[in-house]
Amino acid sequence: MILEGKVIKCLGIKEGTSQAGREWKLASYLIDTTTNEQYARQVVVEVFGEDRIKELSLIPDEQVKLNVEAESREFNGRWYTSVRAWGRAEDNTDAQ
Repeated sequence: MILEGKVIKCLGIKEGTSQAGREWKLASYLIDTTTNEQYARQVVVEVFGEDRIKELSLIPDEQVKLNVEAESREFNGRWYTSVRAWGRAEDNTDAQ
């Protein structure tokens, strides 16, 4: 799925170590979507992994088009949804 919008701000980077002993990083960004100008929505997008964070290098006020995956999971009877970006979407509008 493609999410298009403007990066509003970086919400921070979380770091930790997995049970297997591997270090991990997770960056969160607030994106103001542009798919419907009249009713724009804000979405928190996560980027997992130091390499992917560096690859995407999202900065505030930047217009972006991202490949994302949405996933929901249940915990203690409540459902939580996360949206993870895994790359920038190709802009095929100029291709003929």
